[in-house]
Amino acid sequence: MKNTKGLLDALMNSTIFGVLLYQNNGSIILSNEIFRNLIGYSEDELKNMTPVDIVADEYKPKVKELFEKRMKGEVFAAEQLRHALVAKDGTLKHSIVFAYTVTYMGKPAGFVIILDISKQKEQEEKINSVRTLYATLSEVNQIIVRANDDDSLFFDMCNKIVERGLFKDSLIILFDSDMNLKSTFSYRKSSYIDYLKMYLNTPEGRRGQLARSFLNTKIMIDNDTLKNPTTLPWRDEHTKRGYFSSATIPIIKKNKTIGVLNLCSDKRGFFKKDTYNLLREIMTDINYALDKIDNDKWHSMTSVALNSGFDFIIITDKYFTLLYSNESTYKIFGYSESELIGEHYAKILKGGSGKKGFEKKFLGTLLSGETLTDIFLYKTKDNRDVYGYTTITPFNIKGEIEYYILIGKDITSEIKVEETVEKLLHFDVLTGLPNKRFLSESVEAFIKNSTYSGAASAFIIINPVNFSFINSAFDFEVGNKIMKEMAGRMKNIIKNYDILAKWEADKFAVFLKNLNYEEDALHIVNRILAILGEPYICQDKKISISFNAGISLYPKDAEKSQDIFSKAEAALLNVRRKEGNTVGFFKKEFEEYARKKVELRNGLREAVAKKEFILHYQPYFDTQTHSIKGAEALLRWKRPDRIVPPMKFIPFLEQSGMITETESWIIGELASKMKQWTDEGLNVVPMSVNISPVSFKNAHFKDNITAIMNKSKIDPKFLTFEIVERTFIENFEYSIMILNFLKESGFNLSIDDFGTGYSSLSYLADLPFDNLKIDISFVRKMLTENHSRYIVETIIYLSKKLNMKSIAEGVETEDQLTLLKRLGCDYIQGFLFSKPLNEKEFKKLLA
Repeated sequence: MKNTKGLLDALMNSTIFGVLLYQNNGSIILSNEIFRNLIGYSEDELKNMTPVDIVADEYKPKVKELFEKRMKGEVFAAEQLRHALVAKDGTLKHSIVFAYTVTYMGKPAGFVIILDISKQKEQEEKINSVRTLYATLSEVNQIIVRANDDDSLFFDMCNKIVERGLFKDSLIILFDSDMNLKSTFSYRKSSYIDYLKMYLNTPEGRRGQLARSFLNTKIMIDNDTLKNPTTLPWRDEHTKRGYFSSATIPIIKKNKTIGVLNLCSDKRGFFKKDTYNLLREIMTDINYALDKIDNDKWHSMTSVALNSGFDFIIITDKYFTLLYSNESTYKIFGYSESELIGEHYAKILKGGSGKKGFEKKFLGTLLSGETLTDIFLYKTKDNRDVYGYTTITPFNIKGEIEYYILIGKDITSEIKVEETVEKLLHFDVLTGLPNKRFLSESVEAFIKNSTYSGAASAFIIINPVNFSFINSAFDFEVGNKIMKEMAGRMKNIIKNYDILAKWEADKFAVFLKNLNYEEDALHIVNRILAILGEPYICQDKKISISFNAGISLYPKDAEKSQDIFSKAEAALLNVRRKEGNTVGFFKKEFEEYARKKVELRNGLREAVAKKEFILHYQPYFDTQTHSIKGAEALLRWKRPDRIVPPMKFIPFLEQSGMITETESWIIGELASKMKQWTDEGLNVVPMSVNISPVSFKNAHFKDNITAIMNKSKIDPKFLTFEIVERTFIENFEYSIMILNFLKESGFNLSIDDFGTGYSSLSYLADLPFDNLKIDISFVRKMLTENHSRYIVETIIYLSKKLNMKSIAEGVETEDQLTLLKRLGCDYIQGFLFSKPLNEKEFKKLLA
């Protein structure tokens, strides 16, 4: 308690953070001067208040819930929460809040640290507003450059100004010299025009803002419709439409005022000093545009460029050689006229906005004759970076691009402020990793934009066990050093498209996107825990730390980001009771499933390397004579304690790509066995090998087969390749080439599981197959289902017409045999005659 009191005293005297302590029924019992100055209440006033009384209405329910939990003694932290506090004068104070449950004077209390970010919030809004205004002005200038007549200019301007999002409405009214209304233009035919027509010629209308702007050729601003007495006659109409501030700009053509541009905002006090300056630039640009339309195209366009409100203006030829720059260009980039004119644009251009595909967009847009607007990164003569909000407009002569006109604003200061704010809000200061807020936003965006493809994603929270002991045993500097090293170790494992973040306190979080298999999450987290578990060297001492991890899966466990996070927390909470280096899944049954899958996959890699695979053989027989006519080689995995069934491991071989190596081994092993059996005088019969789609499509398939057969010297007629239908349907031309190669080399070919895939008659005539294998599912049902019997009958009939042999799989009863005999099936395979045999049993059959 002594140390706690010292920490409390230090924070209470902070000149940066506001601090308060509440207890009992939530009353604020302690507060520091920074907090009281921020909120405007005295210490005595605050003692009669609770945290709920000082937050905006939208935050009250949550704050009430949290402080009631704390008063019951629940210990938890709520960090980096954004709240809007309500000061005594009613103003909002935007803040970042860190709240903790502590014990004070023997009772539970709520300890709250508050960082005032109101100025930062105001700066963010100002940056966004100014950037959008720059963008609006840029697009107005594009319209000006392209305009061929007054009407299209006015219509396009009204629409573009509102579409940018800063203004609620935009309209242009043109008058004659007696102020009689001539014509109007508005955003998507705004109904406000009809209202204006009714009052403009009334005495009140003549004294209104639109009239005064027109008559005095002056920009007029109303920054608060509800308080401005001159707007009283139409205040109700403006309020109903949400127009709480407005500006009116005179439109001048040939030195004569012809109308006004009226901009309406849904925010009070919108038109500040920066805004006013931009309004003047819009006025200047419109006036020049109207003169431009009446003059020669080239001269008027140059005039607009030279007199626009942008900082730098450049004209290049079609090869981007600089022909002209204004004085501001030389000042911004530090070059003289002789150093720039005649040089390529690349002399000052450093790059694009950082967006992927910028170069392609740059050339593609301009060469197509379209205007390009983006933030460009420039370089000055002394190698400083300058960010320019730039518009490049191609200029055509007789349908061909001959020149480019570049106009831009230097927004370097705005970009730098925005980058600083962005980093403070989204990254952890100590580790440099994205913070909880950034991760939450990224996961939310991923879920919003993802389309379900069968892939899984995983959210993992990693917690060092008892990390607080490190800070106690050494000091915070050592703890911080270890924390940064943890982050560095994990960065080396996590892929670029996945997200590693600082979650909270001493926890980290990882979001793994689009995993091939759900159990990959366990494989990756095991790698992470292994590298994190290696000792940390601090002050010449080795420090060993254990870690626990909780995992939740998307979309299996949850489909909303907050649910994914909470379930990973629940999984972590479940394993905290155990020893370190423990991983927990939200669903216990999946945890065991994932472990078995990982164990199986690792075991398969060893099986391929150690040749743990063996072959069993299932013969097939002549339906009439019951004599053996061939056999199918079946892969088995012989482990020290058991034989693993093929369906347990073959899918993994296919998914991992190891199936190609394994099937090459099967063919080589089978060829070697047949050569050995022939030398032993056994009656060798044709042997079948299943070829997976993965192996069939492998570019080295032909070469592998050729090399194996050359080595074994076995006659190819004794080897049959079984291929399922989908394999050769997916790329028919390639399949014909491979199948013809196999046939010309002397091998036999079977279509496996015929009738379950495409079963198109069109390909059978073109492909050189010898056998059709009738799938076991039809054989089992053919005695009880007419549909299955008709399919079996059709396959047998088809095979005879195409001069192929039919082989029925899964024959287990005499009744099935009788029917197949009657239908004319050539061969049968199944437990009625023989189950799969090991080599010793199969050799007895061949003898």
